[in-house]
Amino acid sequence: MKLTVEAKRVRAKQPPSALPVNQIIESDRILNPLRWAGVFMERWEILMYDRVDYWEACFFRWGEQHEHLTGDSLEEARGKAEQRIQLLEYGELEN
Repeated sequence: MKLTVEAKRVRAKQPPSALPVNQIIESDRILNPLRWAGVFMERWEILMYDRVDYWEACFFRWGEQHEHLTGDSLEEARGKAEQRIQLLEYGELEN
């Protein structure tokens, strides 16, 4: 059964346990689209999502580290992610 965009918005407000996984992912793509993706320092991937009221940076190094940060703009959230990655790379902070 295909849901309309409005039905997906309503269902997306339910707790994740109330929805099948494929509908959570599908709703997330519609309501919070990926706006930017890139690689930083050759081995970190950064994904930037528009979360309506804020921007979310999801950054990770496959199999080793995965974190999220937020900001008021794409540039702010991405800048925070890049700073955190640099700190992790140079060992200035504990994981």
